[in-house]
Amino acid sequence: MPDELRVVVPGSDGLLGPTKHALETSVTKYGRELLREAQRLESRNRANTGPAQVTVRDVRDAEIIKSRNLTPPKKDMVAQGLWVTASVSGIATGWFGNQTQETWGVIGLFVCGLIMVVSGLLGYLK
Repeated sequence: MPDELRVVVPGSDGLLGPTKHALETSVTKYGRELLREAQRLESRNRANTGPAQVTVRDVRDAEIIKSRNLTPPKKDMVAQGLWVTASVSGIATGWFGNQTQETWGVIGLFVCGLIMVVSGLLGYLK
């Protein structure tokens, strides 16, 4: 016998079959995600090896996490490209730093250092 939880959604009486089914599917999916998050929180807070027991606090905390979507947003490709540029420029700056006895080494050191700083700042601000 599958687990069953009766949930009443006010205003869903007037929905037609396919719409009501879509709502039930969404509520079920959200409920699964909410329970999974509550179980994760419970296992994180449990100090002993006793049986798992999800509490009201775990469910409420999981609801807050899910509703606020606290996962950090993915950075776009431009920001990641700027970070890669800053890293490569940092390596080049180090290499040019060993070539300062030549004029081109000093120029390369300055240019790569400037590129590193600017792309690092832009990547941070993005």
